[in-house]
Amino acid sequence: MTISELQSCLADAVAMGMDGDCEVRLQTQSNYPLENHVRGVVLASELADGDDSSPLLDDGDVFYIVEGSQIGYGHESAFEMAVTQL
Repeated sequence: MTISELQSCLADAVAMGMDGDCEVRLQTQSNYPLENHVRGVVLASELADGDDSSPLLDDGDVFYIVEGSQIGYGHESAFEMAVTQL
């Protein structure tokens, strides 16, 4: 997923009536689904400490959504639905 694709998904959610203040959470592990808070975001270039030879930058910059604390069990169906929407 690219930043543009993520922006489009978020715009679609708002257009369908979702409140812009709705909390964003992260679903992980499709075989044992868990739900997590989002700790924050970081660019791979920020992780490189100014070293242009870092393997993190081989394919261009990457925008990471960083997992926060675990909330509880997730929803298996979220993985099936996410695949059909992309």
